[in-house]
Amino acid sequence: DQLAAGRIGTVEAVGFVGSGDPHGGSRVAPFLTDSLAAEVGNNLLTIMGGHTLAALDRVVGPALGPLTDVSSVIARPGKVTVIGSGEELANGVATHLAFVGRYASGAVGSVSLHGGNRPGPAGFELRITGSDGALIVTPRAPGEYINWADWRVRLAPASGEVEDLAVPASYGTGGGVSANLTHLYRDLAAAITEGRPATPDFHTAVRVQRILAAVERSADTGTRQVP
Repeated sequence: DQLAAGRIGTVEAVGFVGSGDPHGGSRVAPFLTDSLAAEVGNNLLTIMGGHTLAALDRVVGPALGPLTDVSSVIARPGKVTVIGSGEELANGVATHLAFVGRYASGAVGSVSLHGGNRPGPAGFELRITGSDGALIVTPRAPGEYINWADWRVRLAPASGEVEDLAVPASYGTGGGVSANLTHLYRDLAAAITEGRPATPDFHTAVRVQRILAAVERSADTGTRQVP
């Protein structure tokens, strides 16, 4: 809504930095050892990367369109240590990743995700920069991911002081993780009942999966890829 209202002018760049703990660390909990195999699909790229891309699709997609190309780098250390036993296991998944790309509008996009050994994430920052200022999003509480956190949203205008923006109650926020997930499912149920398009939908999933696949191809080939 802030972007649609033109609060920061023309969007020129979207940047996200976040942590993916407990995925991607040099140590792994016993219940996550199966996630070290890429074919399981439970890792920093597929889970944290997927949720991050879905959130960005919801926030900036209507204004910027989809990402049209990506260039990425992925770190995959060969061994990780199992917490408790000290056993070393082979690692076949991303522990850190970063990619840059361009949206259909021409705006630059960047995502940087970092694994770690904490039991939960250490926070995130989403910065949407426009010709007349920036919107800065961080979690209101520690230990939450972008896809389920209550957001603190600040407006940094080109001239003037940075200010906190109130998030409307109609967005379904303020109740923490369980309330936010409940709001999502209620919206999906209402869309089905009312016969209107749901958001996110199947097309959202397709866009996200294509970008994830392009990120992997880019890291493997060292070349820019089209989702």
